[in-house]
Amino acid sequence: MIDRRPEWKQASPRAQLVVTLMALEGHHSNMVDGIISPQAVHGENHGTLHLGAGAAPPPAGLHLGRAMMTLDAFLEDRLASGRWPLNAYVKERGFSSLYVRLSQRHILGETRTHVLDIANVEAKKPGAGAFTSLVKRLQLERPELGLFVECVLNVGFRQKLLALGFQHVGHEADLTPSYWLPPLKKS
Repeated sequence: MIDRRPEWKQASPRAQLVVTLMALEGHHSNMVDGIISPQAVHGENHGTLHLGAGAAPPPAGLHLGRAMMTLDAFLEDRLASGRWPLNAYVKERGFSSLYVRLSQRHILGETRTHVLDIANVEAKKPGAGAFTSLVKRLQLERPELGLFVECVLNVGFRQKLLALGFQHVGHEADLTPSYWLPPLKKS
């Protein structure tokens, strides 16, 4: 978003980013009036973004402070609408951090749609079964989704993925291999 008004140049980079993301999503902010209030930049309710009176809320899935969608809400919304963004940090029981994206991938000679990429994962208690529970739940509730875990650094986690039925994809010599679990049901 290019704005040549002096107010835009004085706005913090965070405020500029938020207003730009909102514009891409089709929302309007109080930048239309040439004003960004301190509340727009910092928020008043611990992670809630305020853009002033009459401003639209930030796009769903936008990770600002503590405001995060659950994985179920993210999947429900994005699978139904296909709207941007198709990636987000999401809340999920047992995880302190979970970053996912919906994608299409060319895996094992076939183009796969309805793929949930798990790009970054950190369990609250490693080894306590949070990831196993997540995989089993997704297979039960979303059998049309294939699961792709990318760039796995932890050797023990690589072994766990294989035990869960994931296949190693890519070259055997990859230092950060990725793993694929096909959907239980064709979409």
